[in-house]
Formats: sequence, C-alpha cells, structure tokens
Amino acid sequence: MFLGDFCAGVALSFLQIALGITCAIIATVSINIGIYTPILFPILYAIFGTSIHCSIGVTVVISLITGEQLQNFISNDKSSNTSLEVLEDMKEEYLAQLSFACGSLMVLAHFLNLGFIGEFFTKPFNSGLLSALGIAIITAQIGPSLGMNEVNAMGRFGIIKTWKNLIQNLINYNFNLITVFLSIVTMIILAGFRVINKKIVNKGWPMTLPAELTVVALGIIFTKIFSLDIEYDVDTTGNISVEIPSIKMVNFYCRNYFQLFMDAFTLVILVYSFQISLVKNMAKKSTLVKANSNQEFLALGACHILGSFFTLLPGSAGPPRSAVVYNNSGKTQIWSFICSLTIAVLIYFFGWLFAYVPKSVLCNINLISVIDMLMSFKDLKGILEKDRLDGIIWLLTAVTSVIVSLFDGMLLGLFCQIFLYAKQNQSASIEIQTSKESYECFLASNEEPNSILVIKFRSSLSKFNVDRILDEVPILYNPYRHSHHLVIIDMSTTDYLDSSGMSALLQLNECMGSKATVVFCGIQNQILSKLKTRLSNIEQLNFATNLRDAMESIHLLNLKNHATSDLPQIVSTISS
Repeated sequence: MFLGDFCAGVALSFLQIALGITCAIIATVSINIGIYTPILFPILYAIFGTSIHCSIGVTVVISLITGEQLQNFISNDKSSNTSLEVLEDMKEEYLAQLSFACGSLMVLAHFLNLGFIGEFFTKPFNSGLLSALGIAIITAQIGPSLGMNEVNAMGRFGIIKTWKNLIQNLINYNFNLITVFLSIVTMIILAGFRVINKKIVNKGWPMTLPAELTVVALGIIFTKIFSLDIEYDVDTTGNISVEIPSIKMVNFYCRNYFQLFMDAFTLVILVYSFQISLVKNMAKKSTLVKANSNQEFLALGACHILGSFFTLLPGSAGPPRSAVVYNNSGKTQIWSFICSLTIAVLIYFFGWLFAYVPKSVLCNINLISVIDMLMSFKDLKGILEKDRLDGIIWLLTAVTSVIVSLFDGMLLGLFCQIFLYAKQNQSASIEIQTSKESYECFLASNEEPNSILVIKFRSSLSKFNVDRILDEVPILYNPYRHSHHLVIIDMSTTDYLDSSGMSALLQLNECMGSKATVVFCGIQNQILSKLKTRLSNIEQLNFATNLRDAMESIHLLNLKNHATSDLPQIVSTISS
C-alpha cells in the first residue's frame, strides 16, 4: 500500500511543477505563486477532503479566468504614473483578497448545507463540461507550444478569438521553428511513454515511468548545451526563487467590493463544478472514493482561505493529476504528503535548473494530459440513446462553453439540469400495485391479496415533490388500513434522495407503522449509503432487497395468523 502511495506522490510532483509554472504564466503572476500552490493544497485536501484519488492544485482554465480578473482589476485602478512594481503588488494583493473571498463563500456554503447542489452535476452535465474543458486547455496551450506569444484571448468568445489569432500567426509565419521542433519531439516522447505506461498499468505494476521528468530533463539539457534561449530565442520559464513564501495578512480593504464578490462567486462556481464532477467520476472507478458534496465545500474553502495568506492561486482537482494517482495505485492520503514534500525538495535543491525549461515542453505536458478528457465526447452517443433531454443538456453545456465561455456554458447547463430535474419531480408518480396481479410467488403463499398494499414511487424524492407524496400516500393507505397487515414501499426506480426525502421516509413510516408493518424495498446502493450516513434513527425502518423477497418473507412469517403488534421485523435493518 505504501509503495503505491510513494510512487503516486513522486510521479505526481513533476506534473504539479509543470502545471504550476504554466498556470502562473497564464495567470500573469509570479512563477513562485504557481509552483508553491500544489505544495499546500494537497495537504489541506488530505485533511478535509473526501476523495482519495483526487489531486487538487492549479488548473489551466481557472488560471485563465483568474488572470483575466486580475488584468481587469489592474486596468480599472492603474493610472499613467503607476510603476510596474506597484502594479504587481496591487495584483498580488487582489489575488489574496480573491482567494480569501472564494474560501469564505465555500465555507459558508458548507455550513448552510448547500452540498445538495452537487446532485445536479449529473453525468451529461459533467461529460459536456469536461469535453469543453479539454478544448479550452488545448486552445490555451497550442500557441506557446509553437512559440507564439500573446495569442490567447480572454473573455467571452475567447476560444474563437484565440484560434483566429493562431491562424493569422501561422499564415504570417509568426512562429519559432526551433520551438515547433521541440514540441514535436516532446509530443512523440510523451506519446511513447503513454503507451508504455498503459501496458504497465494493465500488468498491475505499482509505478509508471516518469514521462514528465524525462521531457523536462531533456529540455533543460538541450537548452544548456545549445543555448536555445539565447541563440534561437526559445522562451524559457526564467528564474525561480527557492525561498518559502512568507505569511502575509490579507488586506480586507478593497476599492470595489462588488467586483470582488462577483469575481469570487464566478471562481467558486467554476472550482466547485470541476471538483465535484471529478470526485463523482473517481467514485465510479474505485470503492475507496465516496463523494460527499457538502464536505468538498469545506475542503476547498480551507485550501483557499489558508492559501490567501501565502498569496496562492485558486485551484481545484484536475483529471490528469488524479489519473496519475489512480494509475500509480495510490491507496491512502499519504501520497498527498509525499507529493508536497517532493515538490519542496525539488524546488529547494534544483529550482535553479527549472529556469532553463522551455515553455513549449511544459505546454506539451499539459496537451498530452487532456487526451482522457477529450474521451468524454464518446459519452454523447450513449447519452442521446438513453435520453434525448440529457443529450441536449450535454450539447448545450459543451457547445456554449466552447463558443461563448466556460462560465456561461456551465451556468446554462446547470440551469437546464435544475429545470429538468424540478419538472420531472413535480410530476411525481405514485402507483398502487396488487400482489395478485404482479407476483406469482404470492399466489403460492395461500395469503389473501388484500393483506398487503404495495406503493411504488416512480420518481426521485426531493424537496420538489415530498409535500405531494406526504399528502397522497396516507390518502391511498387510509381506506385499507384495517385490512392491510403489511405496506411495501417499492423504491426500485428512485435514483435520488435528498434530506427532505429522508425526512419523508421517516414520516411515512411513522404515519402507517402504527397499524401495519412498513417495509421499504429496492433501494439503490448509493441511497442506502446516504441513509446510513445521515439518519441516526435508521433502525426504525425495515428494508428488503427487492419486492419479491418481501413477498416471500410474508409467507414465511404467516402474517395472516399473527396480530400486527406481535410481528417480528421481516428483514433486519441495515447494520452500521
């Protein structure tokens, strides 16, 4: 177990450094801010977070948005007499305020129990967002990988404007041939490592080959030997300070609090959407991961509040980093501490060497890492075949994110998802089934069909429909309550349950339980886990695996010959 964590932590550290340098450049801040962010964030997330495999740090898209916000702040406040040094100090001060505001909003969301918002990040929404995110990362990295400077456009329609700038530069031959050659070689090496590492993972080996370290080392060697930065004008990262960032008190005075709030709110939505989407995806791959939407607010809030005192960039979990942890068999949060320690050691002893890393090498590391994200396009066909409305949500999220902006696409997709969810649950369907018509096993039990009532929920149980369910179920039950010894509530088609739905189950059990034995059956595993975690009085409820098992239990217990008050529980309640 420890070997897998060690391998995952070491392998991830090189990718974290490459991303840190790249994202600092994109956000137009000091490189030190970018490379020190992945030292603090993984440790804090290991303490407060819920996912073992999710690796938190800086991301290209969030750094793009942050850089745009910093530039807008500077452009609004600078005057003709403001020096470059003063502008950089103002930018770092606003960055600290922005991180603190983001963290505060997330912690507030945690204590207000707003984690249910994560339930609206469904597979169609997540898949569409990841696909658009992959395109955005490619768009941001393709220019520097070809030696083109200042081609990335910000704001709405930024991706389209960036590709327009890229095409114009290509037509005008405004690129660096040596940088292009370096990018081609780097991509070939990384692609080769990717193929080899897949075979290694399939064989169950504990560690993959360090592709990122290899290309970074080769980039440094070739830059030093051939003086690529001087002779051929190849862009490199520049000097990196090895000093640990000092703790600075956040300046709570801001010239424009409304702008600060709107910028922070935008980042909170982006950070949380990326985070919860990845946590849910990792939860499907491993039994070690249990997504807790509300706890993720606290983990992200802690990272950003403490990070603000070191003037660090906002960040979230990233698919490429998390894939490294998963592929290297990370089993516990120990890998987070190993990763942070490895980054600190590398920066302290070898930080001066990173000044010679070509930026194109770092960009190609990011480009090759988004291949898995682009695989989300494959989901569209299956989503459309299953439900056209879900397919429309995928398309709206992905297309709007690419054409307009990621934030607009995310808001549109989330709004459509909430609207669809509310519409479906407002038309909640409750159906009475007769055991005589549906189940042959009951016919063989010689029991009277009227001794049992089956009520089937054909919708989710949430705050959108619990009032109606609480009103209708007792009405369905009351006319028969003197002749029914058992009431079965079939929840086999219920795929979502929030806190309001949990309270509704307890109320239904209390309402009908005084006259009959109530059994809930067919509950899905994720809902059972949620009930076990959040209901302290779960022992009041009776459960069966499915409706047929509940019917057969009736025959074994011979309900007809026993008074309701003397009946034992049909099945044992869920044990903790």
